[in-house]
Amino acid sequence: MRVTADKKVDILDKNNAPAFYCKDGDTVVFETSDCFDSTIHYDGSVHQDKPFMHNPATGPVYIEGAEAGDILCVEIVKIKTNDYGIVGTAFGSGGFAHVDKKFSAGVFDIKDGYCHFHGRKLELNPMIGVIGVAPEGEGVLTVSAGSHGGNMDCTQVKEGAKLYFPVAVPGALFATGDLHIVMGDGEVVGYGVEAGGEVTAKFTVIKGEKIENPIIHVDNKVMVVASAENLDKAADLAVRDMHKLLMKGGWSDEEAGMLMSLKCDLVICQIVNPVKTVRAVINADLMKK
Repeated sequence: MRVTADKKVDILDKNNAPAFYCKDGDTVVFETSDCFDSTIHYDGSVHQDKPFMHNPATGPVYIEGAEAGDILCVEIVKIKTNDYGIVGTAFGSGGFAHVDKKFSAGVFDIKDGYCHFHGRKLELNPMIGVIGVAPEGEGVLTVSAGSHGGNMDCTQVKEGAKLYFPVAVPGALFATGDLHIVMGDGEVVGYGVEAGGEVTAKFTVIKGEKIENPIIHVDNKVMVVASAENLDKAADLAVRDMHKLLMKGGWSDEEAGMLMSLKCDLVICQIVNPVKTVRAVINADLMKK
């Protein structure tokens, strides 16, 4: 099953008409455009007259059986990107709010397992920038993030990861896009190596459990991802949810807090979107007492 890149949205919203229907347990391939909606060519030229979406997400997909109050598990089976990527500069925002310069962009080749960047070979870490479901209330643009997911720009949303989202509307209305071939935690200048490509994802609906923010299982780690208007609030949300998860695993209130101070890492995902995103990370084998 495949959803083509022309089936796209720039807002995750309960009112979006489904582009595709699938069943619990299905695997779906999403063709995705880059965050510039394929308006920048390999040679760096721009489609000046082409209307485009910023950060388009392919979908949404309606997962039959998913209901409000459920959890949607999304397993990232495969990420395939183009053989070149584009890096832009979001000066005037994020870590570069103090810089007053116009937007610029560069195009870089991906070959032999590296990104070739101004004479240097950078190791690849393909990941998904925008991924999530429709929120319960007002829609959220795909340039931003929240408890529904969205533009979390988390480097751990990669092949082999399992993401867990709180379902707020019938069918969940899942969408994804904004692939990055290389990106550092923080995404400090506003862009990774942006690329179009394909995401293969498997869906599983989990009944009888609730979560408040996205959770990631990957590389024997458990992560809570939280977004808020500033890093302090995002960190507070991530810590709160991780603490709850540990207590579900049998740790007492005090024990869970102590364990987190010893073995839980807080990592900034991004500081450039309308809200900021932080993840709390701990080894999976510590989740149960």
